[in-house]
Amino acid sequence: MTYILNTNTDVFHLPGCGSVNRMSEHNKQEFTGARKEVTAAGFRPCGNCNP
Repeated sequence: MTYILNTNTDVFHLPGCGSVNRMSEHNKQEFTGARKEVTAAGFRPCGNCNP
């Protein structure tokens, strides 16, 4: 699965989430892997798209 990480807020999103469009480009990072890998890295899921 591919997720978009916000490195400023430590929140991860689905690629189609509206929050991704409002995110600063320098805070975006693409991640491909399992959800448990993202949460183990310290990121929490977005409350809007619930990845």
